[in-house]
Amino acid sequence: MASTPITSDDSARPLRPTSPQPSPTTTGGDGSGAPDRGAPPLARRLSHLGVAVEDLEAAIELYGRVLGLPLARRWVAEADGIEVASFRAGDLEIELMRPLDETSPVARFLARRGAGLHHVAFEVEDVGSALERARAAGLESVDEHPRPGGGGRTQVAFLHPRSTLGVLMELEAHAG
Repeated sequence: MASTPITSDDSARPLRPTSPQPSPTTTGGDGSGAPDRGAPPLARRLSHLGVAVEDLEAAIELYGRVLGLPLARRWVAEADGIEVASFRAGDLEIELMRPLDETSPVARFLARRGAGLHHVAFEVEDVGSALERARAAGLESVDEHPRPGGGGRTQVAFLHPRSTLGVLMELEAHAG
């Protein structure tokens, strides 16, 4: 059955994706969207949340002193044009990201939307395989191939929010 986009008025963009139905290779093929019982889940667990900030020191003060979360580490990701401070909240990591200059993707995000949630990251077994499975399911990728992330500690690839209900999703695996 074809789905009709739900809109609040005729000029609004769809509130849910109108991408193709999931592929039988990644789902049970019954149209339910349920994973194929023989295939392992694409995402193992929620890895981290990426938060775009303009003032990293003020954000560190909020997450560290006010919320009481432990600072796990700080690093500069030159390739992404960001400085990062990560905090632990139980099993979840929260990455606070400040752009190094106005040309970085995080700077463009801040200019368009302001500070706030930038992306949701999922841990996967293998980024290349997960990227192939996501594309086979009709999702659009930002990255053509896996690339280094997390200050060189991980391999990552991003899925475009146009195909993921408006959320930038990161696929992440620890480099090994």
